Amino acid sequence: MTHDKEFWELNIWLNNDRDLFYTSDQVSTSYPRRFASVWIPLCDTNELNEIIDRIRLNTGHKPMFMDGMPDEELDLEGWYEFSICINDDKEFPIDYSIQAEVWEASDTDNGDIYEITFDKEDREIIYKLLDEELKRNTDGGCEYHLQKAREEMMDIYGDTIRATTGGW
Repeated sequence: MTHDKEFWELNIWLNNDRDLFYTSDQVSTSYPRRFASVWIPLCDTNELNEIIDRIRLNTGHKPMFMDGMPDEELDLEGWYEFSICINDDKEFPIDYSIQAEVWEASDTDNGDIYEITFDKEDREIIYKLLDEELKRNTDGGCEYHLQKAREEMMDIYGDTIRATTGGW
């Protein structure tokens, strides 16, 4: 899904009510390679909610926030939690999607995760916007938080990481 820069500027906002989550991911090409990751919580916006509502509607579930639908056709009990992941993978320093987890839905997809996917151009725009948001609302930008994730990963995996990545 491709959107213009203005769309992303209006819809990429750090959710300060939730914490960043430092973790690591792994890919296996010819050998396993682990890299630091940071899950960033995003605010829900009308546009992001509508995209997920349309996805849920197309899969047979009731939407939660769709404008113009009568209340009896909506799942009024639930909400979505949006997040996106940045990582140390030099080829793709940001995931290919924004994830939305369904919470407290009265429908059968409670706890399911839906994705808003985007292309490489969108990734670059979103990464820059996330960096600005993190600098404005936390102790530092994307690189700062990736460094914290690297440190946490070294505490957990230590010698294994040094052996597979050469350390940092």
